[in-house]
Order: sequence, then structure tokens, then C-alpha cells
Amino acid sequence: MIGLSDLAFERSAYASALKYARAASKIAPKSGAYRLRLGDAYFKTMRYTQAREHYEAAAALGEPLARSRLAKLDEQVGR
Repeated sequence: MIGLSDLAFERSAYASALKYARAASKIAPKSGAYRLRLGDAYFKTMRYTQAREHYEAAAALGEPLARSRLAKLDEQVGR
């Protein structure tokens, strides 16, 4: 599922990427990397509240890139 999400994301098909990343995160809810990608898909579809939720979950799971994504999100929304 995450591979399909990555392919869709690379093709700028963000709604499809979101669908697949959501499914992958349900299969492996403790994967920080999957949560990060799900956050990225939400970010690209301008669903910033959901993006924050998944970036924070990724950070809590130890994903090292999550903090930079949260900073980027804060910059986008003017925090």
C-alpha cells in the first residue's frame, strides 16, 4: 500500500496517495514512516489539521523527519 502511495505522490495524484497511505497506516499503525507519508499526503491536499495530527504521531513514534515537517507546516499556516 505504501508503495502505491509513493507512486501516486510522485505523480502528483495526492488524493490517491492519501487513500493508499491511509490504508498502509491502518495496516501498520506503529510505523512512523507511514504516518509521515500520510501527513505529507494530507499536507498536499491542504488538510493541515490532519497533516499535523499524523506528523505529531510520527514524531511520537520516533520518526526523525517529523519535526522538520511540523516546522514546514507551521510556516505554511503562519504559526
